[in-house]
Amino acid sequence: MYGPEQSKKTLLDRIQLFRQQNNLPELEYLDDTVENYWCGLPENIGRCEPKTLPLGILGTLKGAIVVLKNYMYKSFAPQEVAEKRAKQCASCKYNINTNEQRGWLELVALNSIGSKRTAQFDRLGKCAVCSCVLNMKVFYDGKIEKPTPDQMEKYESVQCWQLNIIEK
Repeated sequence: MYGPEQSKKTLLDRIQLFRQQNNLPELEYLDDTVENYWCGLPENIGRCEPKTLPLGILGTLKGAIVVLKNYMYKSFAPQEVAEKRAKQCASCKYNINTNEQRGWLELVALNSIGSKRTAQFDRLGKCAVCSCVLNMKVFYDGKIEKPTPDQMEKYESVQCWQLNIIEK
């Protein structure tokens, strides 16, 4: 995780620099998303107030936090693990792959994994249960928060690989 010498501004600058260096467009609401992420970290609760975001962005904020964490940590699951996860996701009923133009969150997610790809890349969309971008999530090397009872029921119904990475 970012050490005490790092800051919200440093994180924002790094994301913006990465996007500039890769000729990527600016992200709408990036400042507010980073602000909300930063204010939500346990060590910052009570030190700052989250921004009020437009309703449409609120639904993707949780996914954006996962993207930002993955961007910061740069720790990835091994390729063979990602391939196994991607294969399961590609055939999952909760894989929503609309083949439409990707939104800003999907673009940030994909850029957070660099050139990493699985054989199922074109078959993966978003998870209808957790709303994560699956092409990124399959490379996630960490734990996830305990899902809601509804999410847990859905994960169990398809024996989702995410059952193995839930924080105890």
